[in-house]
Amino acid sequence: MADIDQIYCAEQISIPTELPEIIKQYTKAVIREQPKDIVSFSAKYFAKLASVRGESAQPP
Repeated sequence: MADIDQIYCAEQISIPTELPEIIKQYTKAVIREQPKDIVSFSAKYFAKLASVRGESAQPP
């Protein structure tokens, strides 16, 4: 089934205000830690971030 809410240009993208800082801190952690399994590291990183922020660790 075709997605009726396709994005055709940058103006259609709404970036949450906290996203750039989250991505920056995550990237720094990956570079600093150099994990062998980035997916596992990422899952743990974001689960910990969610718990610190008082959010559900489950993806939306």
